[in-house]
Amino acid sequence: MVTPFHRGFFQNDESLMHPYRDSTVTSAVMYSVGFTVPSLAILLLEGGWVFTVVARNSNYELASVKSKKSLIYFWLWRVLRVCIIFYFGVVVTHLATNIGKYSIGRLRPHFFDVCKPDWSKLNGTGAGSFYRPFPYIEEDICTGQDSALITEARVSFPSGHSSNSVYCMVFLVIYMQRRLLWEGMLLIKPFLQTVFLLLAIYTCLSRVSDYKHHPTDVLAGGLLGLIVAVLVLYSMKEKVFPTEQMLMKDSDSRMLLMEALSGHHVNEVSAQSAL
Repeated sequence: MVTPFHRGFFQNDESLMHPYRDSTVTSAVMYSVGFTVPSLAILLLEGGWVFTVVARNSNYELASVKSKKSLIYFWLWRVLRVCIIFYFGVVVTHLATNIGKYSIGRLRPHFFDVCKPDWSKLNGTGAGSFYRPFPYIEEDICTGQDSALITEARVSFPSGHSSNSVYCMVFLVIYMQRRLLWEGMLLIKPFLQTVFLLLAIYTCLSRVSDYKHHPTDVLAGGLLGLIVAVLVLYSMKEKVFPTEQMLMKDSDSRMLLMEALSGHHVNEVSAQSAL
């Protein structure tokens, strides 16, 4: 089992004296919203984009079963590809966050509350000596019964909630900016983007008010999520936001797209012959 770096502390460190509280935004809620909302957005927006690509190449609606199936296959292929890229970024964010947590081992603001240190075990300390200047304490003097909670109190930097929520929402906002191009949306797109960003910001702020993290932990986590989202989308932009010309260079995408377009073309020729 991997254990975090055992960082010491000062007895009179007031930043570690906050009470333990339950999370306002639990991990289950954060991951559920952070994964579900972008996945649904990718499903819907890729569908709209695929329809636009096919419709741009024909004047008739799809009528044959073969053409409809080809269009669905191409749509699902695009959804799968973008989702793989999105979740690749999730994994990178998670790994980078945990590397920081376990290598730095910063103590959470509620560390004393869950550790319940026995100050009498320290040399030269005793009752009434709490506010005297003491040396840096590295020995284990915790008396708390929940060892898992004590271990968790040693992984404050950076904030996992902040890094993951910011990554998911920034990825979604940038993706919407490039994919949601319908003119009839007016202010709906910026409104939705603002809501998603506010969700991430609220999650970050709740970690401070719940005494789960120090403000710098949250800032570092948010910055990490932002950097990963931008780097993933920039490095994979030809895969996430391909032009029709780029699709023709990709063998798998070209095959599925050509099947959809060929079925569309067959319908067009049949309609013209009937006339």
